[in-house]
Amino acid sequence: MAGIPPSHRGYVSHVCSLVLKAIHLRLEAWEGLGPPQPPAGLLDRYLSGTKYIVGKLKKEPTPKSMEESHKMLVEALELQMTFLQRGYEARASGQNWQQIADGVPEGKLASGKLMSVWGCWQMRYPSASPEVVDSLMHHLCALDFY
Repeated sequence: MAGIPPSHRGYVSHVCSLVLKAIHLRLEAWEGLGPPQPPAGLLDRYLSGTKYIVGKLKKEPTPKSMEESHKMLVEALELQMTFLQRGYEARASGQNWQQIADGVPEGKLASGKLMSVWGCWQMRYPSASPEVVDSLMHHLCALDFY
């Protein structure tokens, strides 16, 4: 983790591992928005897994300088859960992806939070190596819906 202060490396590593788990859950749940009737239990698995991750993040010891971005990451995940809950309901009532994207604002709100997290990470870790920067950015981008 070249360029990340040694005192932050454990935090960054653990948060990124939780983000990877959230990405996997999001990708599975995302596919459920395709068919008019998503596979049974898919949304429940996503919500349960993401709530677990949010709980872990809320308990994560966070460096003082990262508290704002950490809070925004948690808020983004909570907004994504609302987006998918409402999105599944809209899909079941016959709405297509574009209607869901336009009519369920929590997805775009979550995206904005993730962009803000990225901005905070860039400001906090200006000496991070290009490889670390690339990795951090791709973690957040893969978590985003937009």
